This record gives sequence, structure tokens and C-alpha cells, in this order.
Amino acid sequence: MIRSLFRKLGLVALALGSMMVVSASQAQEAAFKQMKLTEAQIENYLKAQGELNAQFEKIEKAGEQPDQKLVQGLEEIAKKFGFGSYDELDAVMSNISFVLSGFDQESGEFSEPVEAMKQEISALKSDKTMPEKERKALIQELEEAVKNTPKVEHKDNVALVKKHFKALDKAIN
Repeated sequence: MIRSLFRKLGLVALALGSMMVVSASQAQEAAFKQMKLTEAQIENYLKAQGELNAQFEKIEKAGEQPDQKLVQGLEEIAKKFGFGSYDELDAVMSNISFVLSGFDQESGEFSEPVEAMKQEISALKSDKTMPEKERKALIQELEEAVKNTPKVEHKDNVALVKKHFKALDKAIN
């Protein structure tokens, strides 16, 4: 359950938080905007995942001021896998993560991300195995996320993500 909770919080934070690609000359923020996903976008994202992970590791190792070439590498990967830019790929990743946050890890059933978080809150409130301080902090984080989480606008995204659920879950986790 804890893994599921952290996963949900992480996915919602990834999708709803301000997305940033850190670079010395261009710090760019883009608020989460829901979009209709396509089969090709999901497949291309999955194909790009290995290279993206490697590039993210290089950027992370470079610290707060990564070399511009490392950041430019994200643009190159995006274009290599059929995206117009890294911003487009980032928007696809955010939308996939948002929809994934509504899926139950075990049953594979979908409910709106807000409803899934409310269920997690309810389960946490009755979970006495977790230290009280941690439990309260998680409940507070989830309650805050509930306030800021919209409903899924494009219901077709749910079916697409479900079709690729195992591969996407593996890629993100």
C-alpha cells in the first residue's frame, strides 16, 4: 500500500506540478494541460523511455547547472521518436502519468485520480501499521493533492493507457 501511495503522489505531482527542464540559459515552466493522447504518442514514448532515462540520469549527475548539450539531448531524443519537441514529449508524459494515477495497481481498475486519492486517504486513516507522524504527513499531502486534481477530460486516454498499462507502469516505475 505504501508503494502505491507514493506512486500516486508522485504521478499526480509529476502531472500537475510545474514541469521544468533545468538549463543555464532557459528555465522553462509549463503548467499541466490535459490533452487527447494517441496510440502513436504512447508507443513512441515507450520506445524513447530507455534513452530518456539515460539522459535524465546524466542531467541529474550534472547537478543544478547541467551542460546545455545534456539538456539539448532531450530535444534530440524527442525528435528521434516522433515528437515535435521535448515540450510535446513532456506533455505526453504528464498526461500518461496523470491517467496512470487513477489505476489501481493490483486490480487494474480505473477511477478518477481524485477518487483514487480519497480511497487511499480512507485506507491510510485506518492503517495502524505506519508510524503516526508518517501517516499524518501522507494524509495531509493527499488531501492537498485532492484539492488541486482535476477530472480526466479525455476519457479515451483511459482506454489507451489501460491498453499499455503494464509497459507504462514498468517504464515509469
